Amino acid sequence: MFDKLARTLSIVAALAVGGTAVTSAQAAVATTTTTSTTTAVAPKAHAHATVRVAEMRHHRHFRRAVTCSPRQAVHKAYRMGFRHAHLRRVGRHAITVAGIRHHRRAAVRFSRAPSCPVIAYRR
Repeated sequence: MFDKLARTLSIVAALAVGGTAVTSAQAAVATTTTTSTTTAVAPKAHAHATVRVAEMRHHRHFRRAVTCSPRQAVHKAYRMGFRHAHLRRVGRHAITVAGIRHHRRAAVRFSRAPSCPVIAYRR
């Protein structure tokens, strides 16, 4: 497990410097083959090793929005049972969404806080 981590870190360090990546196992084999008379074949470096480093950059944690967006408010109104939900008013502190619920026109007002808490509901 730690060998794989050490190999990955050495590849990352070599790529950051701009050189070619050589693992410690390859360096050890290269030194033994030059000093001894026997010919040893160096292990092949994995072709996908550099791809893993590039893929790791894209695995960032998702960060939730700090405020309630108008799109989130309309989506929450749909989940609450509003049909034809649309924005009526978007203000600094609240978002009003109107639509049809229980065969009547209705409106709901959401706060701009995270997860869009309901402030008021009117039929």
